[in-house]
Amino acid sequence: MRESQPVTPPIRHRKEILPAWIRFFSWIFLPLLVVPVIFAVTAMTGSMQIQLSFFGLEFEGSEITPQAAWLAILMTFAGVVSYGILWGRNWAIDAGIAYCTASFGTLLYAGLYDVNEEGNLHLQLEPVLLIPFLVLLILRRSRWLAYPNAG
Repeated sequence: MRESQPVTPPIRHRKEILPAWIRFFSWIFLPLLVVPVIFAVTAMTGSMQIQLSFFGLEFEGSEITPQAAWLAILMTFAGVVSYGILWGRNWAIDAGIAYCTASFGTLLYAGLYDVNEEGNLHLQLEPVLLIPFLVLLILRRSRWLAYPNAG
């Protein structure tokens, strides 16, 4: 007798190609798209105190510095990737890979910066989630791009 193989339900939306935990975190990171607006208002008025914290990197102050701008860019990038994943955009996987690369570079720089400033290496555990995220994006990229629409 022939053994029947389990039938996988058809994919209705491109985002179903990725596991549920990525979709869950995408909903959490989606509101980060408002960071540039808050950042711009702060830059124009100069009177608001801003506090940014992302992947254990922190900034607090009222003036715009390169560090604060980079953190705001990373946060916005996370929101853009989340939007792309949740709405199934063609560019979402490539943007996610670029985001992971930028985040790893930032975290490596920040860890080395802490060594130079304080004499000990300070690495965060939060980026550990970036590793499986990056691996899954790379492994599922061709399937994502092969899916016919952005559904």
